[in-house]
Amino acid sequence: MNNKNKLLSTIFLLAILSVIGIASAASTIDSPEASQNMTGTLNLSVTVGPNDEYNMTNVTCFYNSSGGPATTFLVYIANDSHNSLTFENGSIDITGLTETATYNISCDIRNGTGANSYNQTLSFAAADLLTIDSTDPVCSLDGDHKTIPWKGHILLTWTSSDAVSLVSTSTTIDGPQDQATITDTDTNDARTLTSQETKYWGDWLVTVTGTDRPGNTGTCTYEFESYLPDGVDWLEPGESKAPLDAGKTLLILLVVVALAWFVFFRKK
Repeated sequence: MNNKNKLLSTIFLLAILSVIGIASAASTIDSPEASQNMTGTLNLSVTVGPNDEYNMTNVTCFYNSSGGPATTFLVYIANDSHNSLTFENGSIDITGLTETATYNISCDIRNGTGANSYNQTLSFAAADLLTIDSTDPVCSLDGDHKTIPWKGHILLTWTSSDAVSLVSTSTTIDGPQDQATITDTDTNDARTLTSQETKYWGDWLVTVTGTDRPGNTGTCTYEFESYLPDGVDWLEPGESKAPLDAGKTLLILLVVVALAWFVFFRKK
């Protein structure tokens, strides 16, 4: 290859790389992500594509609900330095926006006015609207007994839901002594603990936690007890333990006294 062809090849390659660089340097809304659920505080970040001719001075963002034109002022972000390409505000209060409503956000990138000004508008597509969700998921949890005998069974029932976007449910059943913690990820379930799972006696704690897309959580708990087989009745929620049988207690006491008397006089 002669020098002329090498020069032409080099120029062609540089042109291709330049086009790739320009194409990859488009301005973008980096945060929030499209179709995201938001709660409390919004982190808004815009990266501006490099432009040698103009220096970006500010990004001004607007919002509107249900995908309409974003015309309500949201935030103004000035550049941090002369050649800044990143504009970010991580603490925009959105608690005043309507719960469960969807919103569109657009940002105008500006460097002034006049013939040499550079202005660009970024916005989400209608299918990528942002949803306000600051409400915790709701859960319910109940059992059919508050006390059970050793190796008895108990039915635990729970549900977990969210008005917008429940993403996970975590249930843990923490038993006494060496009982291994039982886990479950079903959103709604009715689970019976069997004798193989209740072979330890003591206090039990059941916890259900629902989590939605923005990270809000809702938790509910249920406690019950298991005992050695000593004649304690099974108790349903709201019932209290029966008082000790006075006749049974007296009988046990008489047996203990009789044994003690027998052992004492046998030694004599």
